[in-house]
Amino acid sequence: MGKQFTRKGIKYEIDNGEVTVVGLKKKDILHLEIPDEIDGNPVKWIYQHAFMHENFLTASLPAGITKIPNATFYGCHALKEIEFRGEGEEIQLMQCAIGYCNNLSAIKSKRPIRKVWGEVSIQNCPNLSYIENLSV
Repeated sequence: MGKQFTRKGIKYEIDNGEVTVVGLKKKDILHLEIPDEIDGNPVKWIYQHAFMHENFLTASLPAGITKIPNATFYGCHALKEIEFRGEGEEIQLMQCAIGYCNNLSAIKSKRPIRKVWGEVSIQNCPNLSYIENLSV
């Protein structure tokens, strides 16, 4: 277990020169933007359930994130758009990585997005009409 810290209302952990997003400390964030690096260390990971039931409207994730773990964006009813920044390595969506996000309408990425668990990777998002670069 690494050292935990908070920046701009977001909780992180650093271990072996890599940063993991733990979750939110500040609950009034409307536009979640995770930086590509913190103090020269790349942001590479997100804890499962990190943003479960949070109320932000948009999420912008760094190029170093390649896996969205179980229930990361679960029950985020206010969430309208997720953006994966960067190019290159595919993004893997694990089991119910994105679920029950009633207002989610778009997932944007220049990188390929793969639903590792098939239809269970994105569940019950009735307004999701656009997923850029979805691979089969």
